[in-house]
Amino acid sequence: MDHFPNNWGNPRSEDVDSRVPHGVTQIAVLTGTSVIGVKYKGGVMMAADNLASFGSLARFRNIERLHKVADFTVLGATGDLSDYQYIQHLLDSQMIKEYSADDGHTLATPNIYEYLWRIMYNRRTKMNPLWNTFVLGGVHE
Repeated sequence: MDHFPNNWGNPRSEDVDSRVPHGVTQIAVLTGTSVIGVKYKGGVMMAADNLASFGSLARFRNIERLHKVADFTVLGATGDLSDYQYIQHLLDSQMIKEYSADDGHTLATPNIYEYLWRIMYNRRTKMNPLWNTFVLGGVHE
């Protein structure tokens, strides 16, 4: 048996499990932690810290994890920051698409929640989940 990894070569295609897509994130690398949302009589208040950790190393201290999605909706995220940036991009693209339709309709908080829920569920069923937990707050009617 050859014990030198450099001599092993690449695996044959029948040895590779085709059910697991390449590039699936197994763990969150750069993470954020605390987000809190409080509902009160006049609306919703949300807060988050600005720290992003690389493992146990407090690496970045100026990361904003609250994102204004619509006029009356804010999204807060914990977990992997690259996945959060992906969600921000999807939500911003959807809001631009709604604005460009110029039909007078805008997405409200329940619509944004439904869209976000479908994104998370879709990725989870494909065994490539987004490593985030979201707090969505907003005022609707």
